[in-house]
Amino acid sequence: MRWSAIIKSPWFPPNTQQKYYDDDNDQRDNFQMPTALQLPAVHIAPCRSASSLSLSPLPTSSLTPCTYQPAKDAGTIRQQLTPRITRQDDEIRALKEELTALNQKYTAQAEQLVRTEQTKMAMESELEELSGHLFEQANNMVRNARHDCQAMQQTIERLQAQLEQAQTQLDHEQSQLRELRARFESDPPMPCFAQKEMKGFMFDNYQVEQFRKFLIRVRTMPLPDVHRLPLVKQCLHEDVGPCLGPLKSKIALSKMVDCLVQQTCFIDRRYSHHANQAGSATCFACSRPSMFHFRLREHDKPWSIDRRCRDRLVTVCDFYAFIRNVHDGRYASRPVEDLFWELTRARLSMFWARSGVLIDKDLPSVPMPKSSEIEDRTE
Repeated sequence: MRWSAIIKSPWFPPNTQQKYYDDDNDQRDNFQMPTALQLPAVHIAPCRSASSLSLSPLPTSSLTPCTYQPAKDAGTIRQQLTPRITRQDDEIRALKEELTALNQKYTAQAEQLVRTEQTKMAMESELEELSGHLFEQANNMVRNARHDCQAMQQTIERLQAQLEQAQTQLDHEQSQLRELRARFESDPPMPCFAQKEMKGFMFDNYQVEQFRKFLIRVRTMPLPDVHRLPLVKQCLHEDVGPCLGPLKSKIALSKMVDCLVQQTCFIDRRYSHHANQAGSATCFACSRPSMFHFRLREHDKPWSIDRRCRDRLVTVCDFYAFIRNVHDGRYASRPVEDLFWELTRARLSMFWARSGVLIDKDLPSVPMPKSSEIEDRTE
């Protein structure tokens, strides 16, 4: 009964049981079953001997039969190990993928580090180049600033010299202006013999009324447009044009009156004139020896003129000075008759100048008649 369980075991087929027992002991000892096919140890419980058995019946539950647990076959083991192997393969594959990802990440970081180093080196090189360029520009700026400062200093000195020259010329022009203003505000210069013959004046009311309309209109229009007024147009045709007759041969009349109405004419005495140079400069209009020169504008070329042409030009300047003062309202408080007399005096001065009567402020003058002494004549 001891070997009955072994003989009947399914692991020993009938055809191979006797052969198994006939093998040599060494061969049996050297035989090794594959790990996947190794069977678990069979537990064989020893049977009781016949002498130990009693005649009394034993309970069935107290008997310990021989137990045998057959081993699982290779297919069952393979089915159990296949999921495990698959799971391990998946884990290995996941680890490989993770390793590949880490390797790629490491490679990318290494490449980024290389690029960062290259960028750093390029930035350092560029910074060094920019620093050198900046210092070069700073040196150039300092050099240019020094050069500009020197040029500015020279310009300031030149402008100061021009300013002093202009100030000297301005003082001279102001003195001439004061002289013209004094002559304009003073009584009209007339020959002394005429004082005995002048007993009274009579003004035409029509002419005075036309002059009053002129006073109203001249203040409401621009100064360059005063030649559109009938009174100024009449004076231009009868007095200004004939008085500037010799000068019109070289300079256009319209250009002269446009400058004179704006008070831009400059008349100066030729201070560099000497006796031995009397014939060196002549008047551009009448070819006589010149003692003066004039400019219509400050930067124009000066024209040489003699005393006779100078008196003609001065009387025309006085006429337009009166027109400007009326336009600016400087005579607003004076009677119309007084202003009409001023206009008549200016026109008479132009007549005397073109008639050859030289103007001299040292000659005695005829006092202007008072408004009460002027008789009105009505036609």
